[in-house]
Amino acid sequence: MAWFAAVVVLSLLATLLVSQQWRAVAAPGDDDSTFVPVTPCRLFDFRSGADNVGVKSTPLGAGEGNRYVQDVVGSNGDCVIPGDAVAVSMNVTIVNPTSQSNLRVFPADVATPNASNLNWLAGQSPTPNKVDVKLSPDGKIRLYNHVGTVNVLADVVGYYTAESLKELAASVGVPGPAGPVGAQGPSGPVGPVNRITDGQIAQLQWYQDPGAAAVYPVGDNPRGMAFDGTNIWVTNLNDNDVSRIDPVTGDRTDFSVGGVPVGVAFDGTNIWVANNFDDDVSRIDPVTGDSIDFSVGNGPVGVAFDGTNIWVTNNLDDDVSRLDPVTGDRIDFSVGNGPFGVAFDGTNIWVTNNFDNDVSRLDPVTGDSIDFSVGTFPRGVAFDGTNIWVTNSFDADVSRLD
Repeated sequence: MAWFAAVVVLSLLATLLVSQQWRAVAAPGDDDSTFVPVTPCRLFDFRSGADNVGVKSTPLGAGEGNRYVQDVVGSNGDCVIPGDAVAVSMNVTIVNPTSQSNLRVFPADVATPNASNLNWLAGQSPTPNKVDVKLSPDGKIRLYNHVGTVNVLADVVGYYTAESLKELAASVGVPGPAGPVGAQGPSGPVGPVNRITDGQIAQLQWYQDPGAAAVYPVGDNPRGMAFDGTNIWVTNLNDNDVSRIDPVTGDRTDFSVGGVPVGVAFDGTNIWVANNFDDDVSRIDPVTGDSIDFSVGNGPVGVAFDGTNIWVTNNLDDDVSRLDPVTGDRIDFSVGNGPFGVAFDGTNIWVTNNFDNDVSRLDPVTGDSIDFSVGTFPRGVAFDGTNIWVTNSFDADVSRLD
């Protein structure tokens, strides 16, 4: 199964299947618990080195024998949770899983439940989920990993107390008198002139504003985008098709491709789409939509054209495929772990290696490569005519390479 499909499945699981041990859902009344938000703080991080927070600095093992008890109440990690907390609200994230598995978070004084809070595939990128969990009487929770090993981290965003809002209100004193009114501030600058008439405003004709951004619908879960000199092309990951869009009118035509289309590129004649589930690429006539499929590696994601050949990153094979765009003849070249994005700088091919935190520069003729370090979990890559730019998905930044 290809990586991108795993992300789609996990997104659905996170929405539909996550079962939490305890949550205060009723509207506050005399006997309800009260949620107290806090400035987010890291309760624990099992990763070693500079990332580690808390007592444990090794991945969570599998099975009942490796269940881990985590103190919540008191000073733990970067958090201080008061003694009257009866449950905690956290964002829980898994990192570097070795096997397909699931995580269960529950009060430390109960048996391991069957319901999971997070589900993942081996090698999946960091995956978070919101977890509200009741505490044991001594202020602890327990974590269980079903298969393999995985690093887990958790950020507390609030906690629940047994004290009701009525009790809290009773402890607040009577408000004091209002203070004097402050001086009148200066008038603000005059706003811009309307781009539409008073009549258009009265009739709610906002869509006639010439400065408003145009929004055009496409398919379900749009992912990749390319321009062929006339039209915009968008891959619709959940619909297994691509949309051809007139950039002026927004008129759209959809063409079927393979399973879970991701990357898309234009070679000057045809549109190319990476079908992540089918381990192939579709070559599409941009006028008729007729397509021919060519096999590549396992889990194709990114697509680029170097002026002669099509390049495709095979996310699960740790290599890239070079294809003749006419015959489909293919040669594979090894790169780093989890290749994702691909770009051409006029001389070399550049590939982001998602799990190695680097990019590979390849000679497009020989396939010889040199790796350069970037940020954490690099994905996208582009060339601006001078420098290479890389998005580091886990660091919330981009790297510029000479």
